[in-house]
Amino acid sequence: MRNFIAHDYEGVNLAIIENILRTMIDPLKSEIEKELHSAG
Repeated sequence: MRNFIAHDYEGVNLAIIENILRTMIDPLKSEIEKELHSAG
């Protein structure tokens, strides 16, 4: 995905990127926080 975004700016569908960010940021944040708390 990164290579597609980094090298094909005109073909990037911003709605898809926005959807990914909106749906994945909170779960990712929760998982990172769990790992940080269990490591510390």
